Amino acid sequence: RSDIALVVSLAVLFVVAPPCTGIRRDAILYTAQALQNLDPDSFAHDLFFQYGSQDRWTIYGRMFALLVSALGLRASNLACLIAAQALWWTGIWRLARQLLPTPWHWVALLFVACMPADYGAGLIFSYDEGFVTARLPAEALGLWAIASLLERRYRVALALTVVAAAVHPLIGGAALAFVALVR
Repeated sequence: RSDIALVVSLAVLFVVAPPCTGIRRDAILYTAQALQNLDPDSFAHDLFFQYGSQDRWTIYGRMFALLVSALGLRASNLACLIAAQALWWTGIWRLARQLLPTPWHWVALLFVACMPADYGAGLIFSYDEGFVTARLPAEALGLWAIASLLERRYRVALALTVVAAAVHPLIGGAALAFVALVR
């Protein structure tokens, strides 16, 4: 019964969550990194790649390139976004369920869904972005790691943060530090 409630809740959250806004903002850079992984010669003289990009510190560009190769540019962006947002929202759901009694975890989910995801001066920072970057799956893995930590599944929490750090070193590194300190 709670699985059905989760699926229905996720469907509702996808409706109220930020829509897919296409390849924009940092998604342009991540998409370019994936294309560069697929065809390095085409980008050999591009200044962004000539002296090394952030892509050398993460597995995300290479993994995303495999998806682009298999599905094409638009479909891979949409598939990656849907998968990452589903992972993010199920991570929030797991945390809310562990931290709050019923029905308050549902209220917390609704609150997160209604909160503006953009913040900071000029709204330059955001979470649960409506476009594909390495941050979203790293955030999601971090949420799952914290939920696993609360369940005292320390090895799972550590493994999730290591993967998150491989996807996005800054976001995953913060989750790794949190798990290491709290444990």
